[in-house]
Amino acid sequence: PQIGWVYVDLGEVTPVSIIKILWETAMSSDYTIDVSDDAENWTTVYTVSGNADVENLFQLDETVNARYVRVNNNVKATEWGVSIFELEIYSE
Repeated sequence: PQIGWVYVDLGEVTPVSIIKILWETAMSSDYTIDVSDDAENWTTVYTVSGNADVENLFQLDETVNARYVRVNNNVKATEWGVSIFELEIYSE
């Protein structure tokens, strides 16, 4: 079951290939990285299970074009909620 999500609007469709998440102590252990052009229809491009690090850096298998990037949290790693300190999105 989903416990919460956050997404960012890149302003226009943009190539996305690298995603960096800096969590607070309240991090998610299981989550997906999803992309969308309309913030309604989402495609999962990366799945994480068993995360225990406050800093995650992902290189996607292939660059995707998207306007929105979402972190969809499924399982929290601590007794607290889920809190992202910083979310960075890059294209190569």
